[in-house]
Amino acid sequence: MYQTVKTLIISVNSSAEVFDVIGQMEWFDLIDETLRAFLIVPLYAILNEAFKRKDDFAQMVFKSLLFVFALYALFSIGVFVYGGSLIRAMNPDGMNVDAVKNYFRLETVAFVVGIATSFFQVVFVVVGKDVNFYLFLAAKCVLSVIADFILIPRMGIYGIAVSNITVNAVLAAVCFVLLSRQNCIKPSWFQKKDISVLKDWGRIGGFSGVQQFINNFIYAVMICKMVNMVAEQGNYWMANNFIWSVLLIPVMALAEMIKHDCKDGYAKLNQKAYYVISLAVIVLCAASVPLWKPYYSVLEKLPDGRADAVFSITLKLAPF
Repeated sequence: MYQTVKTLIISVNSSAEVFDVIGQMEWFDLIDETLRAFLIVPLYAILNEAFKRKDDFAQMVFKSLLFVFALYALFSIGVFVYGGSLIRAMNPDGMNVDAVKNYFRLETVAFVVGIATSFFQVVFVVVGKDVNFYLFLAAKCVLSVIADFILIPRMGIYGIAVSNITVNAVLAAVCFVLLSRQNCIKPSWFQKKDISVLKDWGRIGGFSGVQQFINNFIYAVMICKMVNMVAEQGNYWMANNFIWSVLLIPVMALAEMIKHDCKDGYAKLNQKAYYVISLAVIVLCAASVPLWKPYYSVLEKLPDGRADAVFSITLKLAPF
């Protein structure tokens, strides 16, 4: 429910145009999803295999962290430098491009720091420290709310990005220290034998990354461009956030459970239970439709006209 609190803080302390600026992060979200599909998804297979060997697991964790962080930072630098051109190309003349570009660059830094936290969460799952995984998710929500309450009223839209940078940096540092004390990460450098690991990484990551890239490219060209042309960026951002941070919470939890269970082999997965849970989530989402509009108008304090617009977009997006 963090996104609900975040939207409430923004709506109370900022003008309606701020949502349109934040909505432009949809572009970087698409890039981020593609990079994570290439870098993070293969980690479960790579680290699970290293964990079974035990002898060099801590070294493999450190080298994997270097690889993930370096590649993600490299692509992010390109986005940081050339993101302004993409923003100008995809937005109508009425958009404050300078504000979007400055916010975009700050959020890029937050995403670079955040990739380390995502990496450490995978390590917690692989070593069976699921409790740490959930504790850090809870800690992130609490710290983010506190940081947003402090920074957004003082810094406006840029306070959102600074809040993300601060929280991600704190959590990444704590995760690193915790894993170091548990002997789950040790400094090491790449060796010849790591080439085969990188090949497996490229094979798995290439498949998931290309698939995600194709999906996101079509989405960007067909959906995001149209949203920008009709100046509905902010409303779309709120609708999309509601879907991902409220409706799909059970689905994302199920996805993490499946990733964890995959370490014992695909054949051992209880697939029937996953299908039953997925069907139950769909039924619950459909039953909750009458509550969506009150959610926007009462909990997020949106004006009636904007609540109606966001509700309408949510109805169109939810089936997808």
